[in-house]
Amino acid sequence: DPGAWRPVLVSLSAAGAATVLNLLLALPAAWLIIRGPRKLGLGLELGAMLPLALPGTVVAFNLLASFGVPSWLNFGQGLASTLAILVLAYVVRQTPLAARPLVAAVTRLDPAQDLAARGLGAGWWRRWWRVLLPQLLPGLAAAALLCLVTGLGEYVATVLLYSARWKPISIAIQECLQGDDGRAAAQHDPAEDARQQGRR
Repeated sequence: DPGAWRPVLVSLSAAGAATVLNLLLALPAAWLIIRGPRKLGLGLELGAMLPLALPGTVVAFNLLASFGVPSWLNFGQGLASTLAILVLAYVVRQTPLAARPLVAAVTRLDPAQDLAARGLGAGWWRRWWRVLLPQLLPGLAAAALLCLVTGLGEYVATVLLYSARWKPISIAIQECLQGDDGRAAAQHDPAEDARQQGRR
């Protein structure tokens, strides 16, 4: 059945997109945490760790309230029942997993190599590509793997945000274990949940 693979593709798409976004956000944040002003670094580090204190249900409800219905935050386009809101949830949930390995990787950078390359006349881009990036690759790989695996198995926030069209593999597995024939998923409407949340 070709449709049986759709939850796998949905999970790979959402988790993959969230992983890329997290790496793009976490790498400059990790650089500022270690190399930037102390107060800015402390604020960024606390912000990156904040999702650890937030239950997945809180993340999901706030995303539905903020982005589920049309508003200025999403340029008048409600994101409920879309793949985009799953990606946003995974980005928030995975932020600490992306930040910690990259902070550690930036901490371990050898400044002597960068200074030597600069002394030899290498420009910023060349130093980044040939000197700094190779040292950061293990941290990037660890962060990417943690984010991807966690996103593929994410359930707590997903169960409040998925729709019948965008059903991830974690929901499909749960339905199989419960013997669900899919009718409950078809009736699940995050857009209605967002509207009700907005009225409260």
